[in-house]
Amino acid sequence: MHIGFCGPATLEALSDLVNEPIKIQGYPFRGSATLIREYLALGHRVTLFTTSPDITENAVFSGPNLRIVAVPTRSRGHKRAFDFFAEERKSLVTCIRREHPDVLHANWTYEFGLAARQSGIPTVVTVHDWAPSVARTNKHPYWYFRWLMQIRCLLYGGALTAPSEYIAARVSRAFRKSCVVIPNGIDIASFRVDVEHATATTVRIGMLNVGFSERKNVRCALMAWAKIRHLHPTATLVAAGPGYEHGGEAHRWATANNLATQVNFVGNIGPNSVPDWFASLNAFLHPSIEESFGMVLLEAMAAGVPVIAGQKSGAVPAVTGGNAFLTDVTSSTALASDLHRVLADDGLRSELSAKGRLWSEKFSVSASANRFIEVLGAAAARG
Repeated sequence: MHIGFCGPATLEALSDLVNEPIKIQGYPFRGSATLIREYLALGHRVTLFTTSPDITENAVFSGPNLRIVAVPTRSRGHKRAFDFFAEERKSLVTCIRREHPDVLHANWTYEFGLAARQSGIPTVVTVHDWAPSVARTNKHPYWYFRWLMQIRCLLYGGALTAPSEYIAARVSRAFRKSCVVIPNGIDIASFRVDVEHATATTVRIGMLNVGFSERKNVRCALMAWAKIRHLHPTATLVAAGPGYEHGGEAHRWATANNLATQVNFVGNIGPNSVPDWFASLNAFLHPSIEESFGMVLLEAMAAGVPVIAGQKSGAVPAVTGGNAFLTDVTSSTALASDLHRVLADDGLRSELSAKGRLWSEKFSVSASANRFIEVLGAAAARG
């Protein structure tokens, strides 16, 4: 089957599968590359349709059974939003029709979901997030335009999937449509538990996010850390991801508010370095207010890293399955108290580490890929 994968992707993570180095940016979402690799391993041909902000014309990369087609995306969010990504969608539709896959797997209900539906190719759309929740927490006009795009996408006919019951229930309630729930999968084998680091005297608490938004709630985490860092003089809070580089938005805000002490702002982590980064941690703090799934939670658990996250943060309780320490992430006082509790209790960390590692094994990417293939095959057969 020729599968068209339409969605954001970390292109660097696919560079070894094509005939020339990929030097364009793509988008920091590692899950696409992981799933594409599984589709290829199952014997399917894949064409990835994606966007990149650092090109002015289409870029094409080819390898055995894999073709990557990247189209330009405008760098200014308001320009994209005001016309509902019209330029990007037009370019994507043109490329999709030219390559003409048997079926499309569109990821997210915005420019990629809309372009896939508009192409006329049989399409399965994965609803990765719930736009009303994202818009209400981020409180930015950009996300209200995205919300309208999601409504338009979900008004189309065609098969839908969701990574969690949390998202599927909202789609069902608002649009009277069902989603096949297929959890996001991770490559368990690429993650390892670093026993030596877990017993080291220095302590590293990690956070990994894309963007310094209200939804990610990192400001509250920084305020919580300031309340207890004196109790852990050898500990460092490590803030990673786009927007968290030294001199970036998060670092500037923390410095201006005297919250940068014992915080290391490391910025983006290459996709091949993510497993080692998780293995270097003693605990993983995820203060996000709302998650439709939360891949980073499973990645931390796969590395045997104790997770502290939100008890009412969307899909987080279901995804972690009672194997993480959940708290009120909207309160810096509660977050500080519970973070200190985890850091001060070796037995609790060991228990969370062992339980989390075992739980993460339920989310193999091979299982997710096989379920997607069933849904995609049915969509292709319907035509």
